[in-house]
Amino acid sequence: MREKLRKQRGTPIYMYDVKDITLLYVFESKQQIYDSINMHHNTLNDCLNLGNIYLDAFFFFFRFNRRIYWY
Repeated sequence: MREKLRKQRGTPIYMYDVKDITLLYVFESKQQIYDSINMHHNTLNDCLNLGNIYLDAFFFFFRFNRRIYWY
C-alpha cells in the first residue's frame, strides 16, 4: 500500500552519473531516496536546488533531461 501511495503522490527524481552523464536510477519520491541511500533531506535539497554533486559522483534532477550541458 505504501508503494502505491508513493507512486501517486511522489515526484520522480532522476539520478545521473557525473562521469558519463548516464541515467542510473529513477526514484519515485524524495522519501525513497532518504530511505534507500540514507541521504539527509538538506543534502538532497541542495543537490536539487543548487546543482550540488553528491559524493563527487552523482547528480539529481526533478525531471528527465535528454540534454545535459556542462559549462
